Amino acid sequence: MNEYPHVEERDGSYYIRGQRVPLRTVIIEWNVGESPETIRRNFPTLSLADIYGGVVYYLDHREALDKHFAEIDAQETVVFGELDAKNAGFRARIRQRAEMLRAQREEPAS
Repeated sequence: MNEYPHVEERDGSYYIRGQRVPLRTVIIEWNVGESPETIRRNFPTLSLADIYGGVVYYLDHREALDKHFAEIDAQETVVFGELDAKNAGFRARIRQRAEMLRAQREEPAS
C-alpha cells in the first residue's frame, strides 16, 4: 500500500492523486491559514481526506517541497517577465484604445 495515497508526482510536479489540482495550490492556501474545509469549498473536486493527505505529505517532505516550490516560483518569474516584455507594446495599444473609448463616452452629446 502507498504510504501517501493522496499525492502523486506527474510531469515534474506534485498533484492530489487523480486530480488536476497541484499540491502546491493546496499548500499555498493552507500556509496562509485556510482551513481544510475552506480549501474543500474552493476546490470541490477534492475530499477532506485528499486535503489532509496532501498536508501530511507536505509536512513529511517540507524541506524538499519548499525547495521544489521555490524553483517553480523562480521559473514562473522568468517566464512571466519574458511575456510581459514581449507583450508590452500590445498592452500599451490596448490601454490607449481603452482611454480613447473612455474619452469618447465622456464627451458631451451635441
